[in-house]
Amino acid sequence: MFEELAEIALGPWGIAILIALGASRTNGGRKALRQTAKTAIHGGFYLADKGKEMITDVKSSASEVVAEAEAEHREKD
Repeated sequence: MFEELAEIALGPWGIAILIALGASRTNGGRKALRQTAKTAIHGGFYLADKGKEMITDVKSSASEVVAEAEAEHREKD
């Protein structure tokens, strides 16, 4: 777990957080930090939407496979 935290802290996200925290001491820095947070939240919404689309596609494909298997099973009987 420590190694993962170190990777984050020393990686681009950690550096971005440190820059944002340092910039937050000024009014302009607060605006930049707020905008960065909003951008990250928008990214989360985008990923959630894409995840929902993927789940819908998987469910659709699974339904098709089940229908095909059921039809093949009935043909054998």
